[in-house]
Amino acid sequence: MFGCSHGQSKLSDKVGIQTYLEENKVSVRIDSAATLNLSRFDPHFSKAKLILLGETHGSQLNEVLDINLFKYLYKHHGVRYYLAENGYGMGLRINEYIQTGDTQLLKSIFQQLDGSFSYTNQNYDRIVQLRDFNASLPPHAKITYLGIDIEQRTGTGIQAIRRFLVMDTGLYPPSIKGALLQIEYLSSKSFTSAMGFCAYF
Repeated sequence: MFGCSHGQSKLSDKVGIQTYLEENKVSVRIDSAATLNLSRFDPHFSKAKLILLGETHGSQLNEVLDINLFKYLYKHHGVRYYLAENGYGMGLRINEYIQTGDTQLLKSIFQQLDGSFSYTNQNYDRIVQLRDFNASLPPHAKITYLGIDIEQRTGTGIQAIRRFLVMDTGLYPPSIKGALLQIEYLSSKSFTSAMGFCAYF
């Protein structure tokens, strides 16, 4: 919390933050989604422009709280943007799944997450639940999933770059045009082919 400030935090700032947290803490019991009541937080939610949820790595409750908090914020506060601790390219891929329901895409995404904290059944289910929730919404009120972290998976980054390419290659400087064309015309959109292309790129 103090790492985002410029310079050293004053002791009075730290005491003020600790006092605020002490005065505003609320115990939340997560026996099931049906019993999760977040209304006590509404005064804080209604004033906020950004709501962040912390986590404990390895806890299955992260995903339960995460999806239910987002649904609550959508329903009661009109929140439609889900900011995720994913790279920007990964966020584009997950958002594409959430909009389309392409199960092969979701499988490809999870192959890329293998070996990370995100490679869990609970995270997979959370993303499927986001897709199901989005599918239940009217066309004018869909959600958007955004990755806001550094891209950790090179192949995912290459796949994301492809989405920004346009057919009019005259817009690009000659020095990079060849590489961009190679990205555009990769024979396969798979993560493996993207990784194999990275050395060339």
